[in-house]
Amino acid sequence: MQIHGSRGQGRTDSARFSPGAARGAPSGAFPGPARTRTAVFLLSAGLFLLGWAAPARAQERPPEPERAKASQDKAPAEKAESPLFGLYVETAPEFETGKYGTKLRSEFLYVPVTLGYDVGRFSALVTVPWVYQRTQGNVISVGGRPTRTSKTAAHATKSESGIGDVLVDGGYTLFKQDKDKSLPSLSLDAEVKIPTADDERGLGTGAYDETLRVTSDVTFFKKWKVSLGAGYGFIGQPEDFTKPKFHDAIYWSGGVGYAFNPDNELWLRTDGDTAIVKHQPPYSVVYLEFDHWFKNESKLFFSVGAGTSTASPGFLISLGYEYFF
Repeated sequence: MQIHGSRGQGRTDSARFSPGAARGAPSGAFPGPARTRTAVFLLSAGLFLLGWAAPARAQERPPEPERAKASQDKAPAEKAESPLFGLYVETAPEFETGKYGTKLRSEFLYVPVTLGYDVGRFSALVTVPWVYQRTQGNVISVGGRPTRTSKTAAHATKSESGIGDVLVDGGYTLFKQDKDKSLPSLSLDAEVKIPTADDERGLGTGAYDETLRVTSDVTFFKKWKVSLGAGYGFIGQPEDFTKPKFHDAIYWSGGVGYAFNPDNELWLRTDGDTAIVKHQPPYSVVYLEFDHWFKNESKLFFSVGAGTSTASPGFLISLGYEYFF
C-alpha cells in the first residue's frame, strides 16, 4: 500500500499475497500468452517513457524532484551534483485484518523496501517485500488485494511468511503544477509484478500482473489539495489454478488534503477496485493519512482506516518513512 500516494496500485500498490491453492504451479510459471503479454507490456512502457524522457533531458538539466514540501526548494544547489541525486529509499509496513466475506478472520502484514529514482518528470522504482499472512486458505491476495476465493476454508488457520513478489514501476509526469499550483498535474505510470514469491507456501501465484495508472493533483487556496487516480490491472491467472477465474480490475483512488504548513499535511483518502473474483462486492477502503517532512528532505507518513464493503478489511494501519539522497 502506497500510503503517500494511492494504495497498492501501485502503491501500491501491487500484488502481495497469493493463492495457497496454486500449490501445483512452480514459482514463476504462467501460461505462454501471459508471458508474451508481459514482454510486450514492458517493451511498450519502456519505449513510451524513454520517448518522453529523452527530449526533456536533452533540453535542460533535470530540476530537483518536485515534492509537496515548500522548504525543500531551499536545498543546497550542490546537492544536485551528487551521484546519488534523485535516488530515494522507502519502507512502509502495513497491517490489515478482516473477514473479507468469510466467517473467520485473516491477517496480512506487508513490509516493503523500495529503491526509487525521481528526477524531473521521470521516475522509476523497484520494491522487494517481506510478507506474512495468517489465513485458512480461502482468502488470498490477488491483484494486490486480499480476496475471498471460496466460502469454505481450505485448511486450518496457518501462518506463512517470506519474500513476496517484486514490483517494478516506471512513470512520467506529462503536466506539472505551475508555480501558483492553480493547474492540475497529470502523471502516467506502468507497473509489473514479477512472481518471485514462493507459491508452494502460498506466498505467490506464479503469475505476472501488469497495471497502468493515471493520477492528477491540484491545489486550491494554497492549503487545500485534491488527488485523483485511476488504473487498469491485467491480473495473471496461475497455470494450475483455474478456479475461481481471476478478472482484470479497474482501480480508483481519491483524496482531499489540508496543508497546515509546508511540513505537515492531513489527508482523507479512499481506494478500491472492481471485483477480481465473480459475485463479490468491490474492494473499498477509507483512511486518514498524516504526512510530515523533515529538514533533511525525509518524510514520515502514517495512516489508519477501514473497509466500506464486506470484501474489504475491517481495519488497516501503516507507518512509512522515505529518504531522498
